[in-house]
Order: sequence, then structure tokens, then C-alpha cells
Amino acid sequence: MAFSLFRSNAFLRDDEGTVALLMGVAAIPIFLAAGVALDTNRIIDANANLQNLADAAALTGAASEGTVDQKKQQAENYLAHNKIKTYGLNYTWQVSVRENTVNVAIQSSVKGTLTQVAFGNGEKSDMATQAIASWETTPAYNACVVATDRGLGGAIRLSSSGDIIADSCMLHANSSSNEAVRIESSKAVTAEGIRTRGEHLSQIGGIYVNAPWSKTTARIQENTVAESGGSAGASITVNGDTALPNRVYDEIKVESGTATFTPGVHYVRGDIEIGSQATIRGEGVTIVLLDDDVRIRADLGGVLDLRAPTHEELVDLSASEDELSLAGVAVAARSSSDDHDDDDEDSDDVEIELGSGSNIRGAIYMPGRKLRLETSAGYNSDSDYAPIFARTVEIRNTGSLTIGFDYAAYGFELPNWLAMQESSEVRLVK
Repeated sequence: MAFSLFRSNAFLRDDEGTVALLMGVAAIPIFLAAGVALDTNRIIDANANLQNLADAAALTGAASEGTVDQKKQQAENYLAHNKIKTYGLNYTWQVSVRENTVNVAIQSSVKGTLTQVAFGNGEKSDMATQAIASWETTPAYNACVVATDRGLGGAIRLSSSGDIIADSCMLHANSSSNEAVRIESSKAVTAEGIRTRGEHLSQIGGIYVNAPWSKTTARIQENTVAESGGSAGASITVNGDTALPNRVYDEIKVESGTATFTPGVHYVRGDIEIGSQATIRGEGVTIVLLDDDVRIRADLGGVLDLRAPTHEELVDLSASEDELSLAGVAVAARSSSDDHDDDDEDSDDVEIELGSGSNIRGAIYMPGRKLRLETSAGYNSDSDYAPIFARTVEIRNTGSLTIGFDYAAYGFELPNWLAMQESSEVRLVK
């Protein structure tokens, strides 16, 4: 009996195998942790790979040329030829195209190591994930307002009691100032893009790009001054209907009636004033402002209606490579310096004040001048082409103002000093 009791006590005191037992119990959470880590890494890798695939497919479709169906097919082909081969990964995709935007959605499942142990190899062991990508093609818009000054804050300054719309075109300030474009209005300013060398701007509705204006400004054709009447000038005051022939004018003042410019180029040294009961018209006309500090002003009720010439109308006034073609230009101004240096600090203002009923169909070109344009409701209601190219641009208007760029509608050609000459941009939407 004593022997048996001794043996039992010895058995109870024996701790051999305890470590193995503890290890067996501890192995359960270790195994679970390893399984969770493995499954987590697997789904993270799958997510990353699928997102890259979705982005690349959507980008391929958006960047391709062709119809909506062709863009969709390009994205589908990319997905089919670049399948991801990973153990336990199964996925399907869906491609949709709306106008210039290509959308790719990938739905997938990943079999987890831990879930397979727990649930077997059925659907319950699948871990779901997805990847979504949208890329769009944005056309490269030409500029309809360009300010060539390289350092001035407020190189483009817009103030309005109504909306200002740059229709299918963009604004460009060549200034490196952080406030190159200033909007001093509670109303909407809309443009397809706003480009500036400044970097700290809030988005208005376009895409900001840190890009200097690289186009070379052109000189006003020197030979046409002599052809239009030489240096002899004349001041004219008009009361009643009259024709204004091609020549160099010191100033023009129309108090009543309608004064009509004959087609061609007209040079004016001083101001152009239009009374409240007067109208100045011109079809196929370019006005070239020669002197400093000049003004074109219409009193309330006065009307200026200018329509620029086409290349066909200026066949005898073709420009050389370094000269400005006056086709499509309604108002031009020579800068204070002969070479049109856009950094010339002595450049002077040009003021244009026009109201309801007035229209300028054609470009305003004065790269060495500061342009101040004041308009009221109804200005340019009959013109879908009125771009502006000046050293600085200040626009103040009451009512809404649309700066059109439909040059082809009037038989004009796209001027090379406004053409961006860039390819379309493909950008990530989400």
C-alpha cells in the first residue's frame, strides 16, 4: 500500500510534457494570427494589382482615338491581355464609356488560407474586393484672353455684376505672380481652363497649369501705314450719316448719325468718341491705334459695331512671318516701343468703354498695352468671336459677358498667337 501511494505521489509531481501541452494550446492563436496576416497581405496585394489594372485599362481607353465603342473596346482588350494570375484570385470587369470618360469597375474575390481551414474550399472562404477607375480626355483649348506681362499681380483682373464666360476657350496670364489672375466679383467666372505661371490659385472651373506663354508677339505691318495715307492726319467730327475712308485720323468724334468705315485698315492717333445718338459701323475693318493713352468710348445709347476682315478681304495686305496678319483683328494698337516688348514698363493704357448694342467681332490685339475694357449688359450679344491679347487685361462689366472663340463661324482662321498647339490631356477622375 505504501508503495502504491508513493508511486501515485510521484506521478502527480511529474511535470514532463507540460511544455508540449502549453505549446499546443499557444499554437492556436499563433496559427490564427499567421492566417490573418497571410490573408491580409493577399487581399492587399490583390487590391493593388487590380487597381493598377483598372487604371491602366481606363487610361488606355481614354487615350485612344475613335468612337465611344472603340474606346470601350480598347479598354476591354487591355483587360483581356493583361490578366492577373494569382492563386485564389477570381475577378470580373465591366467597362462603360460616357463621352470622353472611360470607367472600369473590377469585382473580385480572394480565397483566404484561414477561411479555407474554417469553411472549406467553398464560397464562404472567398474574400470580396473591388477596384474602380475613371479617366477622361480633356481637349486642349485655345486661349481667348492672354496677358503677356511676366510679373504683375492681377495681370488678368475681372470684375462683374454678372457672369463672365470664356466660351470653349481659356484664360492665360504669363505672370509669375501668385495673384496673376484676380477675380473681384461674387458672380461666376467660367473658363475651360486658366493657365498661369503663378502657383497659388484656387480653382474656378478650369485646370491650372504652370506654363509660360511661349508665342512670339507680332509687329503691326509697317508698310500699311504709308499705304493708308502717310503721316498726314485729320480730326473729324460727324453729325449725320457719312463714310469714313481709309486714312490716318488724329481723332474721330461722331455726335449723331451713322459713320461707316470703308473696308480695310484705319489708323487713329487719338480717341474715338461716339455720342448717345450716334453709331460707328465697319464691315471688314481693322482699327489700328497709334498713340499713347487712347480711348474708344461710347456714351449711353452710342453704338460701335466692328467686324474684322478675313484673309480674303486682306489679300493685298498679307503679313510676313514677323508681322501681324490683320485678318480676324478688329482693334489693334502699336506699343510704345517699335518691337512690341511685352516687358516695356512705359506701355500706356487703352480704354474701351462700350454698352448695349455694341459689338466687336474680331480680336483685340495690343501685347504692349494695358487694356481696360468696360462694358454693360448687351455688349457683344451678336459676336461669338472676341479674343483679347494684351500686356494686362482688366474687364469691368455690368450684366453678363461672354468672350466667344468661334472664329470659324465668321470665316476667320485660328491666329497662331492664340493657338495653344497642344495635344489633348488625359486625367484621372477617380
